[in-house]
Amino acid sequence: PESLTEIPASAFYGCSSLTAIEIPAGVTKLGPDSFSGCAALSSLDIPDGVQTIEGDVFMGCTSLETIVIPDSVTSMDAGNYGTFNGVSAEIVWAGTPQIESFLRTFAGYEGETITIPSSVVTLDDRTFADTDVDVIWGEDCHVTTVNGAFRNYEGTEIALPESVTTLEDCSFAGADELTSITTILPTR
Repeated sequence: PESLTEIPASAFYGCSSLTAIEIPAGVTKLGPDSFSGCAALSSLDIPDGVQTIEGDVFMGCTSLETIVIPDSVTSMDAGNYGTFNGVSAEIVWAGTPQIESFLRTFAGYEGETITIPSSVVTLDDRTFADTDVDVIWGEDCHVTTVNGAFRNYEGTEIALPESVTTLEDCSFAGADELTSITTILPTR
């Protein structure tokens, strides 16, 4: 219904045969686990106006090919396992969302690359745990703090943007495959 403003926690959890869903335009929040375990879900349109995407929302949505995050999103809480855990879909940012930090957001993500929007300042605990995704830093990257973000990272190389000024506890702890950390200098 058009009057719906929130997809509540676990609303479609485990609906493994659900293939498509259209979220009404008035929805501003996707609750935790709202689509978790919807393995057959191949079509999901997140309307502009959604501001909050809570924990583990897309976990196990293995049939999605692309997830477009509207620029209205200001908060992405990863929950216990990772917003995109088990997902290989391409994540596309429509415009520049005003998200300032990620926490476990891409843990377990099975896609090839992820671009970090320029609004992000902090990468918190396990942002990239249990994944070997190549991280691409958006234009005008503003990430200054890496706080355990690459803990248990499975990739072999990390290129950090020059904007990083603080590495906090456990930034790369458990990243057993890591062989190289470099800094990306800005193009002038």
